Amino acid sequence: MTADLFDELDSVLERIRSAPAVWLGTDFDGTLVPHAANPGDVALDPQVMDLLRELGTLPRCRVAVVTGRSLADIRRLVAVHEIAYAGNHGLEIQALGLDHRDAAAVLAREPLERTALRLADELVGRPGITVQDKRFSLAVDYYASPMEIRRIAVAAIDAAIAGVPMLFARHGVHGSEVRPVGAGHKGTAALRLREHQSGPDALPIFLGDELTDEDAFEALPDGITIRVGDPRPTAARYCVDSPREVARFLHRLRDAIAS
Repeated sequence: MTADLFDELDSVLERIRSAPAVWLGTDFDGTLVPHAANPGDVALDPQVMDLLRELGTLPRCRVAVVTGRSLADIRRLVAVHEIAYAGNHGLEIQALGLDHRDAAAVLAREPLERTALRLADELVGRPGITVQDKRFSLAVDYYASPMEIRRIAVAAIDAAIAGVPMLFARHGVHGSEVRPVGAGHKGTAALRLREHQSGPDALPIFLGDELTDEDAFEALPDGITIRVGDPRPTAARYCVDSPREVARFLHRLRDAIAS
């Protein structure tokens, strides 16, 4: 059963203090920042940016942002050089000494591009819909759309990839993703980054709010996994209400690791 993080915070922080090393992975939208109707209208709070920088420079801690946004986009938005980044749900990763592009995603570039063009023709202009070609995946955001428009978007996505065996879609509360079949995900990215940045003995912590973050929660069953946002069935051990509570936890995490 998922517990409220702050009800269990003392035991969580004690586990962090006693760990030989800590690896922190976090989603971006809905986790470090609130969701926005337009994905371009977000900005990371400078205090949260400073916390990520401080955590990334502590001797026992390494940090990665693992997001559905493109690698270039998330590096621009977070702008912290001391941490690692995984874009496109882990299909492209950059960390000190690591520059990874998922092979299946590279091979699927052409059908992804065709699908993006088709969906842009069919959906752009409908209320609250944005279509983002992120090179190795495709996002259709409908966070601000009425339910009928969301249903139209989901049907259009399913029709666009019907008969395209290299692609599949995942539909979430805030939007849908079209991804390459056989490619990695946030779970494989989390495992790769923990191993590369900290080693297999590091205590993993992962925060996220969307369906795609469940892959990371499931990949880290012995870690401190934290679901952000409205309650729903989750593989995460703990939950918090909002990005504001995420920032509150990051403060306590920094103090625990630094002590």
